[in-house]
Amino acid sequence: MNTPKLGARLKEARNAKGLTAEQLSELVNINPKSIWLIESGNRSTTLPTLLKFCHALDLKPSDLLSGDLDNDVKNATTEYLELFELMDILNAKDLSVLEDIIQVTIKKRKSYRNS
Repeated sequence: MNTPKLGARLKEARNAKGLTAEQLSELVNINPKSIWLIESGNRSTTLPTLLKFCHALDLKPSDLLSGDLDNDVKNATTEYLELFELMDILNAKDLSVLEDIIQVTIKKRKSYRNS
């Protein structure tokens, strides 16, 4: 997920919470430079990182993606759209659990590929 709009929304939400890029980077466990690159639209973000941002900023995924899905719907699959709609009703704790499930699934998948 890489759009200037998402980056601008992320920066706006971070500023609204009174957080610096460094503080947000500590909350989501990524490099502060990555925050600046994402906010400027020069770096993409992953779904797990998006969920971390949402958790740290007490947002729903649709808060950061609003508008982007409408503009990019022709490029998005139905599965992704349905996933975003489901995530929209989750609270921060549920999003954190979902993120953990995704990370475990990815690790298992990688280990299966390496076996």
